[in-house]
Amino acid sequence: MVALAQQFLQTLDELQKLTPLRRVLVGVSGGPDSVCLLHLLVHLHDRFDHIAVAHLNHGLRGQESDDDQTFVQLFCQQRELPFYTETVAIKELAVRLHRGIEDTAREARYTFFANLMATHQLDAVLIAHTLDDQVETILGNFIRGSGLHGLEGMKMISELRFGDMPAPIRVVRPLLGIRKADLLQYLELHQVAFRIDSTNADTDLTRNKIRHQILPKLMEINPEVHAAIDHTSTLAREVNAHNEAQLQTLMNAETLFQKKSEIEMVLNKNEYLNFATSQKRELLNSLLRELVGEKKEITYDHIDNAMQFIESGKTGDEIHLAGGIRLHQLPHAFSLSTEDFKANPIALQTLPEDGTIRLPGGILQCHLIRDPGELSMIRGLVQTLSSPMRVFIDADLAGLPLQVRSWENGDRIMPLGMKTEKKLQDLFVDDKIPRHQRLDLPVILGHDNRIVWVTGLMMSETCRLQNMTHQILELSFTPKLN
Repeated sequence: MVALAQQFLQTLDELQKLTPLRRVLVGVSGGPDSVCLLHLLVHLHDRFDHIAVAHLNHGLRGQESDDDQTFVQLFCQQRELPFYTETVAIKELAVRLHRGIEDTAREARYTFFANLMATHQLDAVLIAHTLDDQVETILGNFIRGSGLHGLEGMKMISELRFGDMPAPIRVVRPLLGIRKADLLQYLELHQVAFRIDSTNADTDLTRNKIRHQILPKLMEINPEVHAAIDHTSTLAREVNAHNEAQLQTLMNAETLFQKKSEIEMVLNKNEYLNFATSQKRELLNSLLRELVGEKKEITYDHIDNAMQFIESGKTGDEIHLAGGIRLHQLPHAFSLSTEDFKANPIALQTLPEDGTIRLPGGILQCHLIRDPGELSMIRGLVQTLSSPMRVFIDADLAGLPLQVRSWENGDRIMPLGMKTEKKLQDLFVDDKIPRHQRLDLPVILGHDNRIVWVTGLMMSETCRLQNMTHQILELSFTPKLN
């Protein structure tokens, strides 16, 4: 498969022109795709300053998971590659976080990568997603009705951020244009062993149902369906890029907004009516998501109803949209506002070293740990035990007693793994925290009013655990159910 190696080399050349790729981390599960990627990279080692390998053992398949880890470790030892591994009990973690196993595993995996990248100053993590994976992703998005953005699928270069990651990580997918069948032929030709994940045959999982049942039927109609869907992805990406550029120009126009605040946006109706239909749809979709957050479902019907109401409604009329949004007709204008918004700012108060405190948005628990055995255990498992709603901080570095309050304009924090501070406002935007939820997030203050934790979002580098930590303060927040 000389052709595959040449195609990979050409792709790598293009990628290295677009983004730094001298010091890289490679995510390797042990399956054929990631093993093939690593094998190709090893043969091109002179194009890199450093290649390291990461494998997260999810502990989901018992001995089979452990055997995968051993396989990857031996593969790296034989080629003298730096190898990093960690085991996370994904099932237990998913239960504790009240989340699905796949989402929990994905976040744990990329958080593991992010920590390694920050520690070893790596440029990017290389992931072995193939054209087959891309097609399955796009079909899944299409079935869920995710619109034009879903038809893009995965990008060859993207940035991801989860939970307490110190910063977004750059993810590069150099095999995204290559079929899995070509990788298998390459591995057979070079007699390279790999592992098989037994759960890939489970058609109860949506992706496997698409892979084993839907795609074969589509290939009966069009044997080149993978290429056809890939072309659609390219077209969707081009259209979306054009739309987003136009949308930013529209939203920056001084005459469009009469008012724009945390809970209300008032737009000039005449300016809006001059937009093309597609621009109106993109604008309303963007504004609604800004008010209610990315996780609320904004459907085609919601946008369509809003567009019809804006054009036909009379002054004083109003309707209610998804996510608790009120659309109100004004003289020569209309407003979008959160209908049930109630600001519940948290008054400044001191936290106990051990105990519980009730806040407007939920319950904050504090537990000071001094026992040497428990301190050692927590230091070793801190990445596994921590979550967006649970952190372990060095109590001496933070400075007791701690205090809690709502965020204030100008607040800054030094995110975990970084050496410089960032504004909380920027972090809220990066993590798509809806405007109406920001006052509900407890901000924990330490010595000299330094922020040590923004619950659900970010812990500070200034109080991370050290080898010589003598006191650990466990902080956990349980949000109030609405």
